[in-house]
Amino acid sequence: MSDEEVVCMLREGDLDGDGALNEMEFCTLMFRLSPALMMDSKNLLVEAIVNL
Repeated sequence: MSDEEVVCMLREGDLDGDGALNEMEFCTLMFRLSPALMMDSKNLLVEAIVNL
């Protein structure tokens, strides 16, 4: 990954525009960048709804 790509990714994750990633912004960015984690979360949500 190039430096430019990293900077672009960090800007995308900086939701409050302060030039830094806080813990919540970092977690949100990592969650969005992890398709497997997204799929696991979707499966857990579907399972929870089915078991209501």
